[in-house]
Amino acid sequence: MTKSKSGFTIVELVIVIVIIVILATIGVVSYSTASARARDSQTATAVNQWVKAIQMYKARNGSFPSMTSCLGTNYKYGVSEADMSGYQCRQSSASAGIVRDSTFSTALSPYMSSEPTPAMQTAIVSSPNDWYRGAYFNPTGGSDSKSVRIDMVISDKGTCPSTIGGYAIVTNTTAPNNFHICSYEIGRQP
Repeated sequence: MTKSKSGFTIVELVIVIVIIVILATIGVVSYSTASARARDSQTATAVNQWVKAIQMYKARNGSFPSMTSCLGTNYKYGVSEADMSGYQCRQSSASAGIVRDSTFSTALSPYMSSEPTPAMQTAIVSSPNDWYRGAYFNPTGGSDSKSVRIDMVISDKGTCPSTIGGYAIVTNTTAPNNFHICSYEIGRQP
């Protein structure tokens, strides 16, 4: 009497494993892209809300806020976000950076129900002393005395929105880590 053999051959098992690996890879890439798009959308939405608040501030006070500040909360310090010296969204040299200014947030609080916070993505221009994270407001960054500048970081999988709060993009810089630094002039007249 012959005993029948049941089971899978090595070749069949290898084929099944290869198919599973391919499907898992596709899933991870899709998830990564979807996550990046969600972070980019969070940043654009937050910056749009800040632009509206800044415009209302200007309408009520006759000028834009005068202080430079990170937009939103949850910023950490340093390019690695591990340093313990406060909150920072921009570093331009070893000794100069932009932090969250509570005076700025307080001045704009009447125009927002809460502080919209962009995603904390970092565009490294030349690590560790030149980088951007999230979004920030610069009262002297406009091309004329009647405009201000907002910069924000978009992921390597996204693109800068063509407009924010009705204002067209001024510059789109791609950092060496392929993240985008999107700059907008608020108040600039064409």
